[in-house]
Amino acid sequence: MDLQAVEALNEDLAEFAGDVFKYLAYRGRRDHGQQYLRGLTLDGKRKSVEPMAGRLGLPRQNLGHFVSQSAWDYTEVMRRVAARTVVVIGPAAWLIDDHPFVRYGHGTAAAMVQRCGEREQYPCQVAVSVHAVSDRGSTPLHWRLFLR
Repeated sequence: MDLQAVEALNEDLAEFAGDVFKYLAYRGRRDHGQQYLRGLTLDGKRKSVEPMAGRLGLPRQNLGHFVSQSAWDYTEVMRRVAARTVVVIGPAAWLIDDHPFVRYGHGTAAAMVQRCGEREQYPCQVAVSVHAVSDRGSTPLHWRLFLR
């Protein structure tokens, strides 16, 4: 998505982020959580803090502090997202799947040279996920990075 498309979703994204991050005590952290979600929805190969902040036109410190220094519980966020999506999807089945992520550059933690899906051999990380599946769609509910 480009920045204009994300801006069109601002109201919906604000409601979603408000619910997902409402357990955070400070409004500033909730706002940075919303900015982080906006950054994840934008186009771009890299989803790390610095490139996302640049695409959003924000100081790197805002997102960097939220991701690495803030006391927020990712399991609570995933629980809240899962509760919202199960209502929408109405799961008929649960799916466990693995997802290879091609990594570019050297020194990425837990990246090993291996076949990544249909691609040749690349440095990859692998995540395992649990999805809710129905006629309406599929959505991941929980995931973990697999470390060897």
